[in-house]
Amino acid sequence: MSLRISHSVMRDSAIHTTQVNLDLLARKQMQIASGQNYIRRSDDTASSARAESLEQEITQNRQYDRNIDIASNWATISDAHMTNVIDIMQRIKELSTEANNGVNPPEVRKNLAIEVDQLLEDLYRISNSTIDGVPIFAGTDTSQDAFLAARDASGQITSIAYQGDDGNRTVKTGEVTTAAYNLRGGGTDGLFVSSNDGVDLFSSLITLRDELASGDIPQDTTFQAIDDSLDHAISKMIKNGLLQKRFNSLGSQNLNIEIENYSLLSSLKDLDIAQAVTELSYLQTSYQASLQIAARINQLSMVNYI
Repeated sequence: MSLRISHSVMRDSAIHTTQVNLDLLARKQMQIASGQNYIRRSDDTASSARAESLEQEITQNRQYDRNIDIASNWATISDAHMTNVIDIMQRIKELSTEANNGVNPPEVRKNLAIEVDQLLEDLYRISNSTIDGVPIFAGTDTSQDAFLAARDASGQITSIAYQGDDGNRTVKTGEVTTAAYNLRGGGTDGLFVSSNDGVDLFSSLITLRDELASGDIPQDTTFQAIDDSLDHAISKMIKNGLLQKRFNSLGSQNLNIEIENYSLLSSLKDLDIAQAVTELSYLQTSYQASLQIAARINQLSMVNYI
């Protein structure tokens, strides 16, 4: 009786060992097939938790990348418009210098006034530029154009008023960092109108046009206003260029973080195939050995019953 119990225990133990080896073999085969270190979270709770955290970080970082792309694109488009603004102001300066030549008769200055008026219209058009229908230079106001022109009976612009606000468009560029990316057109520190700097590009052009249209040589204050306006526009373009560099730098930093996170995630999730194949061979050997042992125990048990 005791011998039969002993054989029964040995048989059950052999069956259990064989089943365990089979489970380990099947799991290793699944790992190799999936290329993953673990099949279920319970296989490696610490690694799976860290991997999940990294995946969330990667998802969030991608959103930061999209935000930076939006801001960088906005700054790039703004830069193109600002280049046109500076070109206009440089041409205005050339025209004012030409108008200051006392040899030129009044009719020449009147003709110059026509070009100044055309450049004023161009400047007004640029000031109301949009990106996907959103005013570029209106601050955070999206309900109307950044600027509104008043015109006389002949259609000439007599004044231009800022309709936007002093708000900054911002994007989140990191877990605790944000960045403003817009350049306002007016208000306290705008491109076209800046109450802080006492600059109004529109007014300087309107004044120059009206003085030239009357055949007069422009006043010294008009020349100064044009010089100040050009210098102001250049300073704003430099500021916008610094914004572009910042967003390029932030984009590079986020890319490095993303590469690092992917590398860490790979080390946690990706299977070392060479090592796994070696382990698979060992498990196959163990499984075959357990089958043979179980078979021998079963044969021995049958002999004892004869």
